[in-house]
Amino acid sequence: MDTLVRDFDHALLSDLECPVCTEYMIPPITLCYNGHNVCMKCRLNIECCPICRGRLSGIRNITLERIARRQMYPCTNRDKGCSQAFSMDLIADHQAVCRYGPMKCPMNKFPSIKCSWKGLMSEFKGHVAESHGDYYKDTPSIRSHNIGNAEAVRFVLNETFLCYKSMKGGQWFCVVQLVGTKEEAAKYKSQFTLFGANGVDKIIETFVVRSFTEDFSDSFQSAKCLVLDDKVIRNFVEDGKLNLTVTISKIEK
Repeated sequence: MDTLVRDFDHALLSDLECPVCTEYMIPPITLCYNGHNVCMKCRLNIECCPICRGRLSGIRNITLERIARRQMYPCTNRDKGCSQAFSMDLIADHQAVCRYGPMKCPMNKFPSIKCSWKGLMSEFKGHVAESHGDYYKDTPSIRSHNIGNAEAVRFVLNETFLCYKSMKGGQWFCVVQLVGTKEEAAKYKSQFTLFGANGVDKIIETFVVRSFTEDFSDSFQSAKCLVLDDKVIRNFVEDGKLNLTVTISKIEK
């Protein structure tokens, strides 16, 4: 039965391959007047059907679109060793951070960084150590004394995390993102601890780590990260230094 299911899935995936780019089609999927499919991305760049040379229509293949929404898609890096498969809604997030495929330097997410590096995730740690040494951290807990914007890359728990701190509109934000999918990020938590100079005042807040596929601004707006008023933050500043500790750990089930 397992073999039959696998063969059936492969047959469906074959039907979902675009005849132009050979990538798997996702909705909207349109037809030519003779019933051949083409993905929307390629549809915008061709003038006739690549199979029969007939006229293209704006008619959508609703049945195939429904199948596409239920189908599990293998990663495009499967020939390089990735054996994972995801639904249509999740495959793009995975491929953006797949360890088996080339990726642009994740540090380009930081406003202060412009880096032309491109390589495998397994090579990223060495790249950061060589080219961005000031941002490199490899301990689960770090202290952050900068009151304003701050950026760091954390290599802990066999994962890679981006830490970003920002001041905007009288509010202070701090977020930790995993260079991975939302499902992978949900396995980790970030704890933010602020200590007052008097030894008594303390704020401790804990959040599920966010995914690298999410914009920093979206993390801030969701309030699923540390968000405090500037007036509150000033209570935890001594001699011009913020007393903040950020700790990353795995969520124990």
